[in-house]
Amino acid sequence: MQMDRLVRALSFPTVTGAHAELEALGNFLTEAFPRVHAGLEWERVGGHTRVYRWRGSRSGEEGVLPELYVSHMDVVPAGDAGAWSRSPWGERSEGRIYGRGAIDVKCGMMGILEAVEGLLEGGWQPERDVWVVLGHDEETGGAEGAAAVAARFVEQGVRLGCVWDEGGAIVENPMGEGVVAAVGVAEKGWVDVRVVARGTGGHASLAAKFNPLAELSRRVARLPEWVLPREIPAAGLGLVRALSAGRPLQAAGIRLGAALAPRVLHRALARNRDVRTQVATLVTPTLFTAGHAANAVPDRAEVVLNCRIAPGMTRAEVVGWVRSRFPAPDYEVEAVGGSEPSPTVDPRGEAFGRLRGVVEEMGLACKTVPMVFIGITDSRHYLPCAETVLRFVPVRLTAANRSGIHGIDEHIEESNYLEIIGFYERMLRKSGVV
Repeated sequence: MQMDRLVRALSFPTVTGAHAELEALGNFLTEAFPRVHAGLEWERVGGHTRVYRWRGSRSGEEGVLPELYVSHMDVVPAGDAGAWSRSPWGERSEGRIYGRGAIDVKCGMMGILEAVEGLLEGGWQPERDVWVVLGHDEETGGAEGAAAVAARFVEQGVRLGCVWDEGGAIVENPMGEGVVAAVGVAEKGWVDVRVVARGTGGHASLAAKFNPLAELSRRVARLPEWVLPREIPAAGLGLVRALSAGRPLQAAGIRLGAALAPRVLHRALARNRDVRTQVATLVTPTLFTAGHAANAVPDRAEVVLNCRIAPGMTRAEVVGWVRSRFPAPDYEVEAVGGSEPSPTVDPRGEAFGRLRGVVEEMGLACKTVPMVFIGITDSRHYLPCAETVLRFVPVRLTAANRSGIHGIDEHIEESNYLEIIGFYERMLRKSGVV
């Protein structure tokens, strides 16, 4: 039944904004998890986001802070359905479950609900309040869903002990052997920077004094792929230290570098593609627009730089860095959207230790390590009302399924999905007051 319910959840093409499909998925969840919808208080926010409250036996006691489990119902489009080897909208085949959202992140959404349904069936009740929020617009920023829920929490004075969201996963150790549970203790910020070059244009047969397309292209081609913050992000340094454990020479080199030559170590780490995302701000040209005729010099050219900001830098610093490479008056630089990097959670804290204990009990990985999550999640909206935010779903990411995230043939192993359900059940059981 658990596998069938996940396949059914994947059958709804809940691309952000597909209101009829989101409504249909919501109706299915109500039917599939009767104990959840009878035993928990719940409501809808922003149209389709579902907010559940499981009152604990010590609800309201001073110092007994509630916890929040976050996931989302929406997915990105499937792309070319003909390129998929199985249906992009839910199919079970040879021990795998295929479909858009199988990894990102209906496996987490359904895993949470399966765990809560099972605990309710057994008569279990948490000590603290447990909230569950299933967003409907995470893939486009969460403005109507998670942001609205978080604003309501702030208004009502709800203070959360820990927020558990997607982000980290079980991955191969890029600096050693075995697999590790990589937990997001920080999240990168982001900003899109639009750079516009303007000129007088003219006929292509004449020598242009300033060709916006050519000049902007030259400067974009000279951009470095990454920028270092002032210091190695604590989460990134914690990750490489943890991954180096068991390799004495490598570990000693990292210790000495951090103490005696931190900038040299920082640059060396950034040269490693597997580590770069943890320690540097990435600058990626994503959109380029110019020209209106084959025989005309364009009078305008534009590029958008998507910048993923490492902890230790700010949006303003990144935009300033871009301005220094595209100086006025030839170029106009404008920041579009974005958010600052999150605070970094201390992995020595109780919440991280609890998660590590569950990973060890279940034998999910050889070690649990902190890392900087390089994507953007709904969890950032809850920062004003949360003591701690950790990002992890025990999806086993491999070469065979990693490319399926937002790509072709997204799938999860059935055995891994059972691990996810078991993980959430144990996390809830261990959420007692300490």
